[in-house]
Amino acid sequence: KKSNSKILKHLNLTKLIKLNINALAMNDIAKAELELQKAFQIFDKSPSSLGYKKGELLSHLGTIYFLKQKFVEAEAHFEQAIKIQSRYFRQKNSVNGDCLAKLGSIYLMQNKKVAALKNLEKAISIKVSLVESKNQEIIDIYNQVIEILISQEKFKPAINRLQKVLYKLQGLYGGSDNEIIDVLFKLGMIYMTIEKEALSLEHFEKALRLCVKTYGNDHARTKEVIQKINEIKKEKIEDSLQFE
Repeated sequence: KKSNSKILKHLNLTKLIKLNINALAMNDIAKAELELQKAFQIFDKSPSSLGYKKGELLSHLGTIYFLKQKFVEAEAHFEQAIKIQSRYFRQKNSVNGDCLAKLGSIYLMQNKKVAALKNLEKAISIKVSLVESKNQEIIDIYNQVIEILISQEKFKPAINRLQKVLYKLQGLYGGSDNEIIDVLFKLGMIYMTIEKEALSLEHFEKALRLCVKTYGNDHARTKEVIQKINEIKKEKIEDSLQFE
């Protein structure tokens, strides 16, 4: 009987967590919070052998606080969830990955770039190792990491992360042309900053081909890329004249 009761409570908790996730997907935070409250009520009456579910519940509650912009409460719940998950499961599990990613986002909003980078990089390490991870989630975390690295003028690691994002966008995931243009443009700008004109030009020209295909010749995005290409070519001409 105890075993049947445990299984039933486990199933009920799983069902309520799914309802919470579905409500969040519909942007219905109030309903998500209600389903989670029901889940916690079941959990509080559950045997200690169901303790492994608490980390997951705390993670979802942290997400609700995160969406309500209650970042102090969100941070506390994510940290507690990671501790509990790590006690019951291997370090690299999906709940820890989600918690670390959101902690990184909180720290980035608070301009705590060192802490943000540490948590976001850990989240990427976990998510790329899990089959169930979604490519878009990983790319979104990479983009936050890239933002920090560029702001810190750490261009080599920024290039490394951008190339990984580009690989994902051009691979099986099949990102939109707009996303690929953004990455190519960022790479072009970084190479321009560190005075690697040939590589900069290569990436801007790839971006231009996609811009013309996606937006046409007269779009502001296309014109922006053309301007950068002209700047590089003008610099090359000026440099060659100086040595004549």
